[in-house]
Amino acid sequence: ANKKEIDKMTTTANDDYNNSKGIQQRKKQQFPNLIQKDNHHPLYPPNSHATTALSFSRRRRFYFILFLISVITVCYVFTTSSSSSATSKKKRAIPIASTTSSCPPYGCPSYPLNYNDESAARYYKETVQRYIETNGLRGVFNSGTDVVSMTRDSNQPHPNQDRMVVIKPFWRLEKDYFLAAIFDGHGEFGHVVAEHAQKEAPRILSLNLDLIFEATPSSSLLTIANNKAVQEQVKRALIDTFRELDATAPPNYSIDGGCTGSLILKLDDAIFIANAGDSRSFIATVLIAKDNNNLLTVNVPYITRRDKPHLPDEKERIEKMGGKINTPKPPKPAALSRVIAWSPRRKENIALAMSRSIGDSIWTKIGVIPDPIVDVVYISDLKNKKEHDDDDDEKKKNDNVQLFAVVGSDGIFDARTKEFVAKFIADSLYDRKNGDYPILMAYKLIEKASPMKESFYRDDISFAAVQFG
Repeated sequence: ANKKEIDKMTTTANDDYNNSKGIQQRKKQQFPNLIQKDNHHPLYPPNSHATTALSFSRRRRFYFILFLISVITVCYVFTTSSSSSATSKKKRAIPIASTTSSCPPYGCPSYPLNYNDESAARYYKETVQRYIETNGLRGVFNSGTDVVSMTRDSNQPHPNQDRMVVIKPFWRLEKDYFLAAIFDGHGEFGHVVAEHAQKEAPRILSLNLDLIFEATPSSSLLTIANNKAVQEQVKRALIDTFRELDATAPPNYSIDGGCTGSLILKLDDAIFIANAGDSRSFIATVLIAKDNNNLLTVNVPYITRRDKPHLPDEKERIEKMGGKINTPKPPKPAALSRVIAWSPRRKENIALAMSRSIGDSIWTKIGVIPDPIVDVVYISDLKNKKEHDDDDDEKKKNDNVQLFAVVGSDGIFDARTKEFVAKFIADSLYDRKNGDYPILMAYKLIEKASPMKESFYRDDISFAAVQFG
């Protein structure tokens, strides 16, 4: 009996273990709270082991394919960049400035090289040296025309706020007209306003000049130096350009931020200079000896003024409109005067170091205007000026006068005088024996205007020089 019972129990046990349903039923009866893998619980889906193995296999394939794509991409980029750089080096025997690929109808803008771009600086210096060694020639500028320009960032934790543009030829492209302008931003978003002015000023001015051209016979434009009516129209066009730049400045950024504007426009024999703020523009004359082309003297017969709040005409206008001017007491210079205005955004009084600017809408209400002061000088007068005369009239007859124009931010003119800047540039342009190549001159001039120690404050420093006449 015992043997029969043992055989029966053994058979039952084997059947139960061979029967999955029996196993599950027993487990459910004995352990009702146990989580079973076959119960389709979210943590244990059916065939979970097979699914995991399949997913692992797919992931391996996916990462392997991704790795291959990455390797191919890196190889392609490396090959393309190498070939393009080699091609560009073959094509560019001499350095050129940054210009737009497709030019607008008023001319091709040229923008300054950046002193802070070490790779560009090294490339330009090496290329210049190779070009001189190979060709033995000088006088090639950084834009392929007669322009050299450069900018250097400040050592402060904010973007470079200087913006420059030079267009030669400008407007009437068959003529030797040119436009050179600088816009120096200030305030938290001054660089935004300055960039707006840099991009829009040439377009707006060319449209304003078109209106004059359409209403004036072309013969009058050819004698613009003798046509006072046309001169007044060009002056008005420049003032309207500055006003439109101010009116169309990005509103969210021009509340307590703005920029200066200093602009030189050459039309035939007349040179128009428009300035608002403390950036500066000047015209320089260079006396060259005809017999040996030696540079004799350099003069600056015209330079724009700095529009500061302490100047009598500026102070009167601002105070009439309810503005308050803070002028330091001696021995501090009066040029450190400031226009005080309440900033709704900052909830405090803030100061502006100039009496004219583009943007700065909270100051516009109290007399800080965008209108530039516009002057006209004539090339014929500059060449005949007596500044270069000496006692030897016979020697003077054998000499000739050359001209160049400069626009620059306060970063360069706060550090160096106009005479220093003019002589430094003239040595490069006209001294064939000892002068530096123009691009190298630009680097050196920026260095001369920079403080000796990096720990000292350095403003954005920018300038552009244009040879003409």
